[in-house]
Amino acid sequence: MTRENGFGISLQFYGEVAPLVGDLGRAMCVALDQGHAVLCAVSDSTRLMLEEQLTKRGIDVSDARTRGQYVYLDGVDLLRQITHNSRPDPARFHDVVDWEVESLVNEYAGVWMYGELAAILWSQGHERGAIELDRLWAFVAESKPVVLCVAFPVEALSWPIVIKSLRAAVAEQIRAIARDSSIALAIHRGPMERKTD
Repeated sequence: MTRENGFGISLQFYGEVAPLVGDLGRAMCVALDQGHAVLCAVSDSTRLMLEEQLTKRGIDVSDARTRGQYVYLDGVDLLRQITHNSRPDPARFHDVVDWEVESLVNEYAGVWMYGELAAILWSQGHERGAIELDRLWAFVAESKPVVLCVAFPVEALSWPIVIKSLRAAVAEQIRAIARDSSIALAIHRGPMERKTD
């Protein structure tokens, strides 16, 4: 879902990691080139692949990190800070993640974020916690001028909890579109009077 101002949420499902990393690297490069900030909450192995993509595209990763334009949060360590019994704690999430995002928003016109925290939880077998964490990320993206990219393994599409969550999200999008549609306006205004000869 992307809002009119260009900010919003992008949800991706991936089969192979390499094409996903390539897409993310391009998006990060564009964001940094345009003077926006980038925040990644990922595993160390993903960080190395993403930074390799940036370096190939001419971005000085060390300089961007020193200036604070590129922020890396270790996904595994971050999960230890913000979860309890494999479920995210909203207060801890706010204290750690929301604070970091807020500081970037105050300094840059836009912030591009990629998080694989939910995917890490998912891979550990904590599906419900992953969905709850995804919702916390979504709330940040909906309340601040950021672009959030979230990715799940394609296998996630076979889990009932994801199907239910996706159905709810799609239904909400349909309701939002319908609210502004001509048929919705017609229902709201009531039937027009017919002209009689």
